Amino acid sequence: NGTTGREYGYLNDDANLERTIKPAVDGNTIHSTIDANIQGIVEKYLKQFNEEHKDAVHPGNGAENVGCIIMEVNTGNILAMASYPTYDLNDTRNTDALLGSRKIEMVTNANGYDVLTKTDTYFTQEDIDALTDDELLDNLNYLWKNYCISTTYEPGSTAKPFTVAAALESGAITGNEHYQCNGSLEVGGHTIKCHSYRSGGEGDVSVQDSIAWSCNVALMKIAATLGKEEFAKFQQTFNFGLKTNVDLAGEARTASLLFPVDQMGSADLATNSFGQNFNVTMIQMITGFCSLINGGYYYEPHMVDKITNSSGATVQNIEPRVLRQTISESTSAKIRQYCRATVMEEGGDRRTGRTARPAGYAIGGKTGTAETIPRKNGEYVVS
Repeated sequence: NGTTGREYGYLNDDANLERTIKPAVDGNTIHSTIDANIQGIVEKYLKQFNEEHKDAVHPGNGAENVGCIIMEVNTGNILAMASYPTYDLNDTRNTDALLGSRKIEMVTNANGYDVLTKTDTYFTQEDIDALTDDELLDNLNYLWKNYCISTTYEPGSTAKPFTVAAALESGAITGNEHYQCNGSLEVGGHTIKCHSYRSGGEGDVSVQDSIAWSCNVALMKIAATLGKEEFAKFQQTFNFGLKTNVDLAGEARTASLLFPVDQMGSADLATNSFGQNFNVTMIQMITGFCSLINGGYYYEPHMVDKITNSSGATVQNIEPRVLRQTISESTSAKIRQYCRATVMEEGGDRRTGRTARPAGYAIGGKTGTAETIPRKNGEYVVS
């Protein structure tokens, strides 16, 4: 921050005016890691997605929230970060941004606390016009959140590579195992289904297939071999439940959204293995995922590249900072191979990411679909 300049004077004992001038001091300038071209593309397509799917499944926006983060895997530099619905930074109280969003209301929960809760009402102009000042502020405050760092969600199958990496790294599996999937598995008195349940299951599933085909049954069996103690240890290693300390305000706390090992039952471990029943933020997921594929190096995510003074001289360079090594290079190489098989031809016809491959490029990835609470409501988090 700079300092405001001042000019003042007073009469001394001889009745002479003594004038003092304190010039303004310019503040420093922050240089962001954001790539304006990539950021523009991301914002364009998030908005386009909403417009294409608006009023399709339900009244209002194409999705309740859509977010995207693009990060350099070997530095932690954030090249783009955007979410939708968004708002005009130059006109933050413009209510047009609320149109099509879910209405937020203050309700008293079972413990007697007032909490903001999403309703099933999607804003029309008439709804917005009828809001009281307090109701308007509650809804705008929700809109002003940075969804990518301040909102939590169940990661779904994008968590599967973390489970497999933990099992490989701990020695619980070698990567040569095969598992039989009949469409469901009985765990702790519960029947937990795979997405292939209606077709009778995936059949024989290799470790690579468990990610490429996104098989819940194989993941549950891998997690059972790993054990809840090791699973919980690796969740912390990948920084789930902890803040990433990204250089932005408002990062959500998630420690209470994971099962402590002493409270994790067999069914909890089973569902956690494929990304259900625990919550993360987008910034946690992308930072952890980068470590899965870059050799195991967990970089602190950041959006500031450097700071310069008013003369243009560099005051501080923000260098990439490795916080820990999550997995070995050999484990990371296997996860890269498995993620490639999710998108590329080597994953076979059942690979879940086959439609995500851009023409002319060889890429890897992991798809995810998490059923939201309450279950069987027809609403999902899609990654």
